[in-house]
Amino acid sequence: MKQKINLPQFDYVNVKVNLESNSLIVYGAGMFIEPVIISLKQKGLNPLAIIDSNNSKQDTLHMGITVISPHSAIEKFPNSLVVIASAPHLIKEISEYCKLLGWKDVIDAACLLSDFDFDNSTFTNGVSQTNFNMDNYYFEYCRIYLPELVIVKQLDVMITERCSLKCKDCSNLMQYYIAPTDADKNIANFSVEKFATSVDYILELRVIGGEPFVNKECFEIIDFLKSISNKSRICVYTNGTIIPKDANLKSLVGDNIFLRISDYGGVSRNVTGLVKALDNANANYDVIRFDKWQDCAKIEYFEESEAQLTAKFKECCVQNYFTILNANLYNCPFAANAININAIPKFEDEYIEIPSTNVEDIRRIIRSMIYEKRYYGSCKYCAGRSLDDTPLVAALQTKTTLPFKSYVINRI
Repeated sequence: MKQKINLPQFDYVNVKVNLESNSLIVYGAGMFIEPVIISLKQKGLNPLAIIDSNNSKQDTLHMGITVISPHSAIEKFPNSLVVIASAPHLIKEISEYCKLLGWKDVIDAACLLSDFDFDNSTFTNGVSQTNFNMDNYYFEYCRIYLPELVIVKQLDVMITERCSLKCKDCSNLMQYYIAPTDADKNIANFSVEKFATSVDYILELRVIGGEPFVNKECFEIIDFLKSISNKSRICVYTNGTIIPKDANLKSLVGDNIFLRISDYGGVSRNVTGLVKALDNANANYDVIRFDKWQDCAKIEYFEESEAQLTAKFKECCVQNYFTILNANLYNCPFAANAININAIPKFEDEYIEIPSTNVEDIRRIIRSMIYEKRYYGSCKYCAGRSLDDTPLVAALQTKTTLPFKSYVINRI
């Protein structure tokens, strides 16, 4: 699989000469160090050392390279080029610190993280977590340094409301659907194409449900998504119950597509067979075991202050994960499904009817969502979705569709 950010600002050519004509050291032994070192080595470049100011990280090894303090590094490698492998909001501070110590050439790692190859076993933390980290890197980087661009971290393309499981705490609210249906492939493809035309870049196109493989036309949507040029990758989310065959399996093979398998134990009954099928097809995938879930499937009106809503939005793990469902764009999967089942009201400038909205207005609304919103109207009906709060047993099943209260008339 290939990590490729198709934006000219992150073309490796921009830094190629500078990197290849200098000895290198890398600043930062955190979450980005592994992909940065992989990218450098694939380009025939071998850092002399890794720098980190955290004492607990010093004198350790990362991929065979020793981590040393900044003061030790400037003594040993005063003429080296420093590559900053840290979170974007720290780049300016670290760059100034490096130059204060005496280094003249300092660059960030954006052009390195944009272009390298990997497979299912490359990363210590797995493909899904590394992609998540790198998407956050570019989303934050562009917000700080390239604010003129409209960069979308994730776009959920919901291709079915149907699921092979009936989890009572499903965060996408499938347990409340009375008569779930599949998305129309032509409407879904048109909607994604128009959305992609409206923005500069999509870091990840996520094919979700329900369970995507319940939709027999799944492959036609996936194959169309491959044609979207301003994206990094496609990720198909599955619960491990269905083994795709024929065209559906073939659609999962490619350089910029992978399958994320959520393994919920016994109910994910076909994980082993699915992995075997993917290996035989030479498809990219990641298996993530979930024993605990967030308690975020309640639909209630929460009496919260502005400060509480802002804090809840800041901690939300699907913050600005836009969702396309039935030709409409929503600010997150909770809002998409809660509105779709008529549980909560629509809020102006928080959803878009894609067919009837011109490209310029779509771009304006998306930019407003990304840069101006401190929280959404739909947040008032959501319990919150913090990654660190997982009190529930994952994937507990219910035999019946669950009831819910509609706030469409009662609350505005």
